[in-house]
Amino acid sequence: MWYGACRVVKSGGERTMKVNTLGQFLRFYREKHSFQQDKVCSGICSLATLSRVENGSKIVDSLVAEALLGRIGQKVLQFELLLNDNDHYLWIIRERIQKYVEEGNYNEVKELLGIYRLKMPKGESVHEQFCLYYEAQMAIKKGNKTINEICEILYRALKLTKPEMDSGNEDAILYNPIEIDLIMMLIRYGYSVWHYRDAESELLKLFCYVEKVYSGTQREETGSRILLELISLVQHSEQYSRVIRYVDKAVDFISRGRGMDYIAELHFIKAKALEILYRENDRWTEQENFCKEECLMAYYVFDIFKQEKEKQEVQRFCEDKLGWQIIE
Repeated sequence: MWYGACRVVKSGGERTMKVNTLGQFLRFYREKHSFQQDKVCSGICSLATLSRVENGSKIVDSLVAEALLGRIGQKVLQFELLLNDNDHYLWIIRERIQKYVEEGNYNEVKELLGIYRLKMPKGESVHEQFCLYYEAQMAIKKGNKTINEICEILYRALKLTKPEMDSGNEDAILYNPIEIDLIMMLIRYGYSVWHYRDAESELLKLFCYVEKVYSGTQREETGSRILLELISLVQHSEQYSRVIRYVDKAVDFISRGRGMDYIAELHFIKAKALEILYRENDRWTEQENFCKEECLMAYYVFDIFKQEKEKQEVQRFCEDKLGWQIIE
């Protein structure tokens, strides 16, 4: 995570950014990963704009800068990228929209989105994408739109910066965090543009990208969420051998980081998949012990994090499905 290198300074009554700092940072990490300029800026800004940003002769607003940095796996505080007073005002509204969506204050969100659209730069895709993204989030939480209506909003948002997504263009391999979220939500709600096999392939492609380009907590959090989405996808298709494979992949990925998020959940998912896959199989005697081991791992990690409800769910599964009780 890069903080402080791109500073906001006061000049002539406006907030301005040290222009060449962002440009140097963008160019360094783009070249480090051998990304072409047109792939980094596609759908976000013109190639000429990115070239001018990189050589220090152009500045862009904080949301555009964040979208560009996201494509190369980097993240900064939006506040550090503020361009001027209007950019600062929009940043404050974005922060409030995110907060109010989390709190469920939907009337305030609707009002703020209206204000944002009046004040945002015209013709810049990332700002309209931000609005559509939070419109979809609000609709999901309120439950006042059908799944198809929500997917249409999500799809419109994604197409603003990824117009090539449904063209089968394999060169379209760079993603920023909001694009990753949009793709995962579309897959989660079963949007028809991705059939099952394509959805699995898309999630694997996202994961490979995150594993290669992202770093630190952003890598751990985003990669884990993608793998959980992948596991959920194959669970719905009842392909339990693939569930086990992806759970093992997720546990290995998380174990290489610093956190323990999702570990207990993953072990319990694997236990249930083993029981379904082998219960009526002549290998059940052998696999039953592995199933119990996964239950124990889930149980004790839930215990560490004081997740009593989840602990009880594991215990009920052991008693009902395995005829076995975990004794502390």
